[in-house]
Amino acid sequence: MADLTFLHVSKSFDGLPVLENFSYTFREGERYCLMGPSGCGKTTLLRLACGLTNPDAGRISGGMGKCAYVFQEDRLLPWSTVRQNIALVCRRKDADFWIKAVGLDGFADALPTALSGGMRRCAAIARALAADGDFYLFDEAFTGLDTDAKASLYNIVLTHTAGKLCLFTSHDPAEAAAVKAICVHLPGKSMYPVE
Repeated sequence: MADLTFLHVSKSFDGLPVLENFSYTFREGERYCLMGPSGCGKTTLLRLACGLTNPDAGRISGGMGKCAYVFQEDRLLPWSTVRQNIALVCRRKDADFWIKAVGLDGFADALPTALSGGMRRCAAIARALAADGDFYLFDEAFTGLDTDAKASLYNIVLTHTAGKLCLFTSHDPAEAAAVKAICVHLPGKSMYPVE
């Protein structure tokens, strides 16, 4: 893994600019939290970081390696149990270790449709951690969780991503502080009109 550098990167969708001339170097082993209003490019930046989207202009270098991604949507396989969803990508420990770590004991054999939204979030985070990525992307990963669940998951994420580059998105400065992240405020304006 190496530093991940964005150099004069721009990206638009349907003619609406989301990122314009964005330059920044995310250092290997550090945690960063992307901040800004909805529609300012936080999710787009994560998608660019892992190659799911290509820039319209500019260059992205470094960051090569396996990416573990917690999307805004849980993206769990609906036909697979919690254990099967995690085991599918498990590269360290076993699925049951991660199920216990995120507080889903007793739900290992449940399908995602049987879980609450918060429990699905926990399963998605467990799956990303189990994948043992070279770098991690957390797109509003803690949304919808109660205070105690968040505190527990912050500690789990901090422990199991130590020494890896992590990019978080959030609207909450307290969340950025909880995951010990450097705040990066995106310069773009929201692409959604203010009423």
